[in-house]
Amino acid sequence: MRLYKVLLALLIMSTIGFGQMDIKNSFRGKKLMYSSLPLHNQRGGQLDDRIEMMKIWRMTEYLELSSEQAEQFFPLLKGHRLNIKNIYDNKYELENRIIDNLDNEVELTKAELDQFLEQLTAFDQEIQIERQDYLLRFTHILNTNQIVKLALFGRVFRNEIMDHMRFPPRRNRKD
Repeated sequence: MRLYKVLLALLIMSTIGFGQMDIKNSFRGKKLMYSSLPLHNQRGGQLDDRIEMMKIWRMTEYLELSSEQAEQFFPLLKGHRLNIKNIYDNKYELENRIIDNLDNEVELTKAELDQFLEQLTAFDQEIQIERQDYLLRFTHILNTNQIVKLALFGRVFRNEIMDHMRFPPRRNRKD
């Protein structure tokens, strides 16, 4: 029930934010940052911390990590998250420059557009390579089934969260 309340509060807060968005001027004065991504602690929010702790707990349980594996696993996970954060920060810096040009009504040339699209594609490829390397780093820590579970964990976790939101657990009530 507590998880349901947390997820419901998250959903309500995000809905309120989207409801107040000005579509016409949605990019004006706004900068994209990795810290604005979901599940990243932007303002020291306790909700983000709780979800992150739940995610780590569920990952440990789902992968069936031993204490020795966990000691080696989580520092690599932290390094991976830092690498992904750096890539996203660079990508958002590029996007912010383009947004500034749009805000100042600067017309992009065909060459600038091509360069922008090429750089965006390069960032996406860099993210894919990092994710692949991330999984390969665990060959000496995890067995093959655990590595496959790790690759699928994000999807499994999202589905579990969505199931809790759609079908919250019922309390046993005495009538």
